[in-house]
Amino acid sequence: MATKSKPKTITMSVVNRLTLLGILPKEEDIIRMRTIRNLKMDLALDDDEIRDLNIVQEDGLIKWDRTKEKPKEIPMDSVRRGVIKETLEKLNKEKKVTDQIIDLWDIFC
Repeated sequence: MATKSKPKTITMSVVNRLTLLGILPKEEDIIRMRTIRNLKMDLALDDDEIRDLNIVQEDGLIKWDRTKEKPKEIPMDSVRRGVIKETLEKLNKEKKVTDQIIDLWDIFC
């Protein structure tokens, strides 16, 4: 029986992308840090999204017009998945899981 391969991209909402950007490690070994840096670039909001969604930051919160939101395809290989899964498992072990992180857990764990 053939094993089902994981998709090479994942469709992610703005809130999931912003949440993931906020929890990814800030320090790591050089190889994993390069992976994290490239992942962050793919997760980041681009100029068109900022303009089209009317994204603003007010009182420490990022707000946007959710009615105009379009999910974005994020390239996702096994190394990126591993970094994300380990990050989420660490947060779980430390009992630092929030409501927003539950959606990411359901996607990656």
